Amino acid sequence: MDNKNESIIRILGRKTGLSNRALSKMLGIPISTVRRRVKRLERDGIIVEYKALIDFEKTTWPIGALLLMKKHHQQ
Repeated sequence: MDNKNESIIRILGRKTGLSNRALSKMLGIPISTVRRRVKRLERDGIIVEYKALIDFEKTTWPIGALLLMKKHHQQ
């Protein structure tokens, strides 16, 4: 994995709703390159899904904590 793919993953991990155009501007690479790389990362199972991150303090939901866990697979 090269630096461009790592940068794409890092950014999408923090801001899931970004468009390819926004990623292109942030990374300084052509939008066609971003589009191709994101599709490849999805196809290869590196990007598996996109989720909305909610600022629960700005909602009326009575939530005190949110815990996200991922099962680690051993090879």
